[in-house]
Amino acid sequence: IEEETRRIVTESWESATTILRDRWSEVESLAKGLLEYETLTGKEITQIIAGESLDRDSEDNSSSTAGTATAIPKTSKPRARGAGGQLEPEPT
Repeated sequence: IEEETRRIVTESWESATTILRDRWSEVESLAKGLLEYETLTGKEITQIIAGESLDRDSEDNSSSTAGTATAIPKTSKPRARGAGGQLEPEPT
């Protein structure tokens, strides 16, 4: 089992390394896009990989990104649960 696990991990590592090496320019382009915009939609990722530039201020892209979050909100601390698993009411 250990030998088979080692073989699978080694092959997967080599495959991942090859993919990253072959597509390194795309990885760098995506990194630059993320540094500039912090988040990217699937459509924007496709544009970057295709070598197209992103312009979120243009008419074409403004509707696709309007209303989308630009950062992941921090979660609040969960409130204590009362008897029966119900949330305790918040003080008013």
